[in-house]
Amino acid sequence: MDKFMKTLEQFHMLSASETVLVALSGGADSVSLLHRFVLLRKTRKLTVLAGHVNHGLRGDEADRDEAFCRTLCEAWSVPFFSTRVDVMGEAENTGESVEECARRLRYAFLEEQAKKHGAVLATAHTADDNLETVLLNLTRGTGLKGLCGIPPVRGWIIRPLLFCERTEIEAYCKAHGLSYVTDSSNLSGEFARNQLRLSVTPVLKSLNPSLLSGISRMTRFLREEEELLETLAQNALSAAKKDDGFDAAALAKLPSPLRFRALARVAKEAGGSIGAAHEPAVTGILLKGGSTDLPGGVRMTVRHGRLTVDRKKDGQEKPFLPVTALAVPGETKVGGRWICTQKLEQDEQNVYNFLFYHALDYAKIKGTLRARNRRPGDKFALSRRNCTKSLKKLFQEANIPPKDRDAVVVVEDDEGIVWVEGFGCDRRVRTTGETNSLLLLDVREEDGL
Repeated sequence: MDKFMKTLEQFHMLSASETVLVALSGGADSVSLLHRFVLLRKTRKLTVLAGHVNHGLRGDEADRDEAFCRTLCEAWSVPFFSTRVDVMGEAENTGESVEECARRLRYAFLEEQAKKHGAVLATAHTADDNLETVLLNLTRGTGLKGLCGIPPVRGWIIRPLLFCERTEIEAYCKAHGLSYVTDSSNLSGEFARNQLRLSVTPVLKSLNPSLLSGISRMTRFLREEEELLETLAQNALSAAKKDDGFDAAALAKLPSPLRFRALARVAKEAGGSIGAAHEPAVTGILLKGGSTDLPGGVRMTVRHGRLTVDRKKDGQEKPFLPVTALAVPGETKVGGRWICTQKLEQDEQNVYNFLFYHALDYAKIKGTLRARNRRPGDKFALSRRNCTKSLKKLFQEANIPPKDRDAVVVVEDDEGIVWVEGFGCDRRVRTTGETNSLLLLDVREEDGL
């Protein structure tokens, strides 16, 4: 049994539907995937459809790809659905990168067509794509979930070629006389994934010719471990459930991996989300009480020992932040919220391990502390990662909606940014074992929650 059929059966990819919509770009991967389903249509009762999105990014070449896909589907008697989107214009409006905007628009159209026809969506991701995804996640800093790579099945999306290598796909096309188009942007070093594909993975494969199968095996094992942790988190969440929310103290006692997963589930059920960048804030309110806003327009609150997550009411979005000098120590009202600072000395208590993400080494601060919102070109050296990134990139990776990004508190001194709400302090002012004087930063809502 070939890898395609084995993956279909192992993960029961067609058990919920006998209609499949193939995401067809015209490249070798998607053409071979469509061809396999067309052949399968001869031996089982299966309806095969194809969907294509012209992103409008490559001019005549994009139009060529769309025409190729349409002609191919006519030849194979496959109903074809296509749309054209203005990715560049949309990305300018939303603040997304071109890549993430194109992906969002593409999946929105494909989901619409799949639901309309009662189909599952089959994408042509391969073992090579899985490797690139793992490497991308590694470069950004990731937890266990990021190392799990691309799942074979996610909801209504199936990936029957996920364990096939790109060389195997090309050999399949050659053996069956299949023609396909080549996206010239795949040869450009402009995008991070392409840089990995062109420069990094060839080196890794030369070191280990079995790299792809090894990564596929690793991600399969890690997905099983991730599923176990998710189950344990759900059990802990159920145990902490109260009529008026969740027992905050019980959640605070959970090991960090389970606590974060439990809180992420609560946020998701309310229509929001939590990224790694939000962990310090949500852990902080579990311990101290208060509230914090999360992507998706939801607010997580701990009051009287109970944690709740609710959608923010209209008008509750945080206002634009004026540049404001901060009282040290003290409380300063900035844009409808309070920024609280507290100074601790080494002889008062063990400050080194206290609230790392909200703490700065006071001796390293230069001049006056000021709070403001982001500015174009802002860069931030994360204290726990050996990298410097633009705030725009950090906000994108944390899934902070563009409309909420100007409300994120940025604190600077006379030399630059020292702290960003939800991300912690800059490497320049981070605490160390030699820190004697600590400055704690906290952002509180105007209502005192």
